[in-house]
Amino acid sequence: MNSKTKLVLTIVLIAISNWNFAQCFSCEGSNTGAYANAMGFNNTALGAYSSAFGLSNQIASDAVFAVALGSYNNLTEGHAVAIGRYLNATGTTSMIIGAGHELMPLTNPFGSSLMVGFSSNLPTFFVGCSNGEGTTGQVGIGNTGLPLAKLHLRADEGEEASFFIEPNSWSGGDFANLFLGNFYHGITADTNQGLHFLSQKNYLFGAGNMGLGVEEPKAKLHVDGDILFESAMQGFVMKSEDGHCWKGIISNTGILEFQEVDCTTFNMAEERPETEHNGVFVYPNPSNGSFVVEYTGNKNELRLEVTSVNGALLGTYPIQKGKNTIALPEISQQLVVVTAYTTRGKLVSAHKIMVSR
Repeated sequence: MNSKTKLVLTIVLIAISNWNFAQCFSCEGSNTGAYANAMGFNNTALGAYSSAFGLSNQIASDAVFAVALGSYNNLTEGHAVAIGRYLNATGTTSMIIGAGHELMPLTNPFGSSLMVGFSSNLPTFFVGCSNGEGTTGQVGIGNTGLPLAKLHLRADEGEEASFFIEPNSWSGGDFANLFLGNFYHGITADTNQGLHFLSQKNYLFGAGNMGLGVEEPKAKLHVDGDILFESAMQGFVMKSEDGHCWKGIISNTGILEFQEVDCTTFNMAEERPETEHNGVFVYPNPSNGSFVVEYTGNKNELRLEVTSVNGALLGTYPIQKGKNTIALPEISQQLVVVTAYTTRGKLVSAHKIMVSR
């Protein structure tokens, strides 16, 4: 290698070495710090290892490893990222995407978070910081600041706070579902029947009054309209001052008759099973959806009702003496109640079995 070649290589190596400290491309009016990069016009990237691309982006000296992409963005803290126009990333490891206004930039002051918004100084979407490994952050929709729940939605002034779940084909019969905890608790809406409220246990209303057909209920339950009791054995229960419970049931002649009931079960004394099974055996338990009801009592025929634990009727079947095989319709895995009545509606026996398909 001759001396001229060695000189050229030495100059190239020196240039490459200096280039690693700071880089600037088409950078009229730009200023860069150690190991920083600038591309475009009038960009300032003073933070070590920072990068500014576009027009008039400003990265402060403390904003190490910061990145600005777009125009008129201002980053003041380390590891901040701004992508868009008129954005301020002023929190450590804050990230902001979108577009603010010249006099009112969109600003993210919260560290380790993501803010998104357009044509406003307020964000539309926000993802907060997690609490470390194995945790996740909270999400805000609207100008929530730091979200107060896993999902925090806040409407603008004069705007209704709304959450819309739209099925693909509402007119075609698709459901809209909101589940809470598991698939047995929630609200389902369909175009034919309306709202279905789902619960494995109770429906609890802790305060206030409930109104049906009224706007300002004046009692715990205020109804403007008829109340229908489908079964003759169903009615309403009231507790007397001495602590006894009385159930009102309509007779075949239209007379409302009251009989004392157990306040814990609402079963009438003469209708309670004499023994645990009272001649009715249900097996196997759990069941795959098909089970045997064996009746050894003294009635010729019984009526069997299968309901969910919520009271939804799943099927009604006649039961003869001996073994009767019951095949339930396709249902999800759940606990069901199998209740036997006489043909006149008196309770004979009740069993709970688990259907596990």
